[in-house]
Order: sequence, then C-alpha cells, then structure tokens
Amino acid sequence: MPYALAPDKTGTFRSFVQSLRTFYKRLEEGRVGQRIVLVYGDDDFLVGRVLRRVRDCLIGHGKGWGDVQILDRDEVTADEVADRVLQAPRGLFQVGKRLFVVRWFRFPTGSEKEAKKWAERLISLPPDTNLLIGSGPLPPKTEKVFSDYFLLLPVLSPKKDRDVTEVVRMLAQQEGVEISEEAAQELVLRLGPDLRQLATELERLILLVGERKGISADVVKEAVPSIRVDVFRLMDAVSEGRGREALEMLARILLLRESPVGLLYLLARQWRFTLQARWLLDDGFVSEREIEGDESAFSNALARLSEEVRRRLPKDARFNLLDQPPWMIRRFFRHALSFRSDELVRGIDAILQAEREFKTGGDPQEQLFVLICQLCRRETGVGNRR
Repeated sequence: MPYALAPDKTGTFRSFVQSLRTFYKRLEEGRVGQRIVLVYGDDDFLVGRVLRRVRDCLIGHGKGWGDVQILDRDEVTADEVADRVLQAPRGLFQVGKRLFVVRWFRFPTGSEKEAKKWAERLISLPPDTNLLIGSGPLPPKTEKVFSDYFLLLPVLSPKKDRDVTEVVRMLAQQEGVEISEEAAQELVLRLGPDLRQLATELERLILLVGERKGISADVVKEAVPSIRVDVFRLMDAVSEGRGREALEMLARILLLRESPVGLLYLLARQWRFTLQARWLLDDGFVSEREIEGDESAFSNALARLSEEVRRRLPKDARFNLLDQPPWMIRRFFRHALSFRSDELVRGIDAILQAEREFKTGGDPQEQLFVLICQLCRRETGVGNRR
C-alpha cells in the first residue's frame, strides 16, 4: 500500500483527520510494516506536527527501540542520509531498532531519475532500521516514483474555518486533553487561523486547566482576551438591533480598561467593511443565498468578483474587505444583510461625529454610549433591506 491513508478516506479535511488518528493507532500497535515513511505537504507547521506524532507513535511504547537520530536538514543531502541510514549498526552497545528522522523544507532530489536512483538505494535498508522523512510538497512525478518504494503520508492543509477548528481539536487530543468544538471555534475566532499561534495558546490553556483535562468555551473566553472578538459581538448586537445588549457589552468592554479611542477605531473599521459588503450586495455580486449557504458557495461567489470590482475597494489591505480572512468577510456580509446602504452611511457620519467630540474634549466613554444608541436605531425592523 503506497499511501498511509486511503485516498477515498481523505476527501474532506475532517475525514483526513479521522483517518490520521486511525493510522496513528496502527503505528502504536505495530501494524504498519513499511520501514520508510514520507510525510509531506505545503503547510510546514502541520507537516512538522504530523512528523513528530508519527515518531512518537513509533517509539512511544518502547518495544525494542535502541537508537533515534535526528538528522539536521540544513547539513545533510539525500545521498548523505542514505549513506548514514545504510551503515550497519556499530558498537558493543548498539542494540535494538534504529530510527532516523530527517526533514527538508523542499525535497532535495531534482529529477525523476534522481528520485528513483535514491529510492532504490534504500531498498537495502539494514534490518531493524527505520527512516522517517518530512518534506514540503512533492512534484507529481517524484511522488509517483516514491509511491513504489515508501509509505507516503500526504498532509492536507486546512482551507476552511472548520478545518482550522479540526486542527485545534487534533492537537489537543494528541496532548491527552479534550477541547470541545465550541471551545476550539472560540479559540480560532479570537486568534485567527495562524496554526503556530493557535498551538502556542493551546499549550498555555492545557497548562491552565491542569488535571481537569478539559477545555471549555468559557475557559477560552476567560483566558484568551480579544478586543477584536468583543467588538465583533458588539457589532452582532448592533446589526440585529439588540440595543440594550449592545450597551451592556460596551460597558463590559470598557470595564476591561480598553481604550475608548482604540475601540472607536475598531468600530469604524468594522462599519466600513460592512458598508463595502452592502455595496457588493446592492450591485448583485453576492447574494443572500450564497452568504447563508455553505462555505464553498460563499467562496465561489467571492472568486467570481472581477478585477474591476476589486479595484473599487481601498488599495490598503487594512481597509479592504476582500483582504480579510474568509471567516471575517462572511461575518461582515451577514452584518450587511441587516442594513440598508443609507443607514450604513449615516452610521459613518455618526462615527465621525463621535471622533470630533473626542478631539474637542467630550467624555469618550459617554460618546461611545451615544454612538451605539445611534447605530442601533432603525427606521424599520431588522432584516435584509435594500
């Protein structure tokens, strides 16, 4: 079997993660006979984590492992790895199985011919010797060659919001800690999709929960502050006309000693993004059905936007709706469904007036409460109004 995971079991990222867990179990139980495993993909962080997990599954339960060598990727070529691995065990104390681990950002063999020659050298791997390789993406022809010699484990990259949530849950499980789906979603919402940052924060949360061995959404909310998320939820309440709840949220944010000036900036930025989304809705480039449908329908709608349409938006990525993360763009479109364009324009005027009051000595906190009341005000009920 050239692939560690059956292709028909990795059609979605969730099925890929489930298949990966099954593969880890087979490794731990010694039911994987191939002695050369190649882990590769375009997400360097995730490849590294899978590589480490495969290594731990191989050696975690003892069973005769005597020597584990990590080869420096910056100092070894493919031929040098083969030379090292093919050497017979030496020394009186060289007993048990040997495992060599090497990782390259880019696989060092060039042509298809070179890849085949290198793979054929490794056929004569000494008994009780194993090789674990990590790499960036493989050229299709190289992948085809290696599938005749090695056990291949291609690592899928998370493409959607829910995929990143699956990675968080997988990383937690590997550390022996359960994190609820709601908690994982909350963590992604607060930190964004950067896997390294999410893994670092997850490690901190695992230390925090200690022996409780469970991370809930409440734990995440309490331990991972995020003014961005607080402002998003404030905007949710404003867009749905929940005035009292919006004012209560604002009061809680200010109790955390957040800067009123910084809060006004975030509100203005989100309001402008919502206005951009409303314009795209009014011009028929995106529909309500696509916004409320599945992620692929929404992604396809954005992909259809022409360069001419994209040029209408600000050049500065900080203020361009389409340069934000996909989950964030969709959130702004959902906000936009609750407003007419003229209401959003009046909201911009109200924000500018609040800024002027800030500069002329008005009480910033008082002005923010007035602003939220103005933004919540509607001429008609909440709904999709054009």
